[in-house]
Amino acid sequence: MLHWGASEKIQDEELECDRYALNMMIEKISEYAAGSGYPARGVLAKRLLGILFAKLAILTITPEHKWSDATDHPSVKDRIRRVLEAVVNLLPDWFWPTSASLLAAFARYYGLIDRPIGFGSSRELAFILCDKFDARQK
Repeated sequence: MLHWGASEKIQDEELECDRYALNMMIEKISEYAAGSGYPARGVLAKRLLGILFAKLAILTITPEHKWSDATDHPSVKDRIRRVLEAVVNLLPDWFWPTSASLLAAFARYYGLIDRPIGFGSSRELAFILCDKFDARQK
């Protein structure tokens, strides 16, 4: 149900849709892994990367000036951050470098990286890069 005229409620609804989709993708991983023979952490990592790609698609189709200031949708930075924050389990070693690389490629394409970035881990770099997708910093 849409809440016309109440931007905070609309944004809350969008975040709820994101949460629902994320949960739908990851809640039955153990069952899938048991039936398929694939390791659960690998399945989780692949699904999270798929969700990250979807968030980057949203970034791509959203005009840059609306990345942070849209009244009808949460900021793209916050949507990407929520996916990264959902990663609480131990994942394969390739997950964080791959995520950081994806974010770096998009950040570089949009001209958001203008100098070297110091970081202690690929996970930390992914979060630093995520924060760059803020129209107010451009």
